Amino acid sequence: SAHARLVLGLIEDPSHPAAAAEAVERQRGRLERFMPTLSTIITVAPMLGILGTVLGLIASFRVLSDAQSIGDPRAVSPAIAEALLTTAAGLAIAIVILFPYNAFRAQIDRTLSRWETLIAAAQPSGGPDSGESGGAASVSAAADETGVPSHRASKPLEKAPSVDANAVR
Repeated sequence: SAHARLVLGLIEDPSHPAAAAEAVERQRGRLERFMPTLSTIITVAPMLGILGTVLGLIASFRVLSDAQSIGDPRAVSPAIAEALLTTAAGLAIAIVILFPYNAFRAQIDRTLSRWETLIAAAQPSGGPDSGESGGAASVSAAADETGVPSHRASKPLEKAPSVDANAVR
């Protein structure tokens, strides 16, 4: 698993501070290996749908330009149906792929955030003469509403300055 490979990478060189970041970066590539493919499908599918729409409209104008079919709307309907079907297919593919893409992206982000928090907790916060010890007590990590630690430092909210409505006018 990616977690096991990260731990093995940390065990190889635990004394070097950059070894932890290097181990995370090596695993990031493995975690994100299929994300560009999903992103490309999400981007290209609607474009292919629009291309089909344009080709369907071109076909319908060709039918309309024929002098014999000007009075019969049924002659144009197959080309318009082609245009609408390709648009719907492109959008449907993009929408279906978007949900797993977002789920995978969120899972990868959570995993990387957890790894960063664990590594920060394991790293000593001060030098050997500082008297500080490493560990979880030296890490200031915020947790979001789901309880997942975040790499953003927590700060108290500051009160927004008040605006005098009369001064604005």
